[in-house]
Amino acid sequence: MTGRTGIVYIQKDRLQLYSPFLSSIIEFRFVPEIVQDLDVINKELLENLIKSFIANNKISPSNLIIVISDSASFSKDFVNPTTSGQQLTQTGLQAQADEFIQNVPFENVSSKKFPLPNGIKAYTTNQELYETVQLAFEREGFIIEEVIPAFVFGVNVNTKTTMDATTANIIIQNSNAMKGYNLLIKTITPIEDVQKEEVEEPEDKKPAKTDKKRLFLLVGVFVVLIIIMIVVYFVSNPPATSGK
Repeated sequence: MTGRTGIVYIQKDRLQLYSPFLSSIIEFRFVPEIVQDLDVINKELLENLIKSFIANNKISPSNLIIVISDSASFSKDFVNPTTSGQQLTQTGLQAQADEFIQNVPFENVSSKKFPLPNGIKAYTTNQELYETVQLAFEREGFIIEEVIPAFVFGVNVNTKTTMDATTANIIIQNSNAMKGYNLLIKTITPIEDVQKEEVEEPEDKKPAKTDKKRLFLLVGVFVVLIIIMIVVYFVSNPPATSGK
């Protein structure tokens, strides 16, 4: 990531901006007339106020990473219990995660499911909110590279109630490694090894196993035929008995 990259940190009641052209982090507070409980009340007004915010602070365009704080999103981990003898299948965990996502109270939900060692993390946020912020900055010449949940950067970022220079540096330094969590990429992150017995075998390995099974079958048939031929031979040609 270059030194010309900035960060827009979206929280429940505001956004903070770290810019490589500013000496400090500045913030734009949401008011109920534009954003309330993460819902965009007036999209056009929000865009215009962000435009004024950029102009008043004389912020030069740069590349930007939008980071969604935990306070501006909903997430839940669905994992197999460690004490219960009943283990959920991957399908069962997926169904629980899907139900959680469907019940999030946004009209336009942006969601992803991420793999955990023993389950799935379901993550959602208001797509309209970050897309309005994204559009407002893009119209002023900024380039939005990624939209990433704060939790992926670890406790040194997502437990902070505000963004400071340290958290901004962590985000900048690690953003390349977090591209798989980018909400602008609509594909779902694959759930890896939740239940190994349900993982489908790669296509390129299936023919090899099929060929081996066929070989073993042919060898078995061949051995049975040999045994049958030996039995038939001895039945048809009993050993001669010597006369007394």
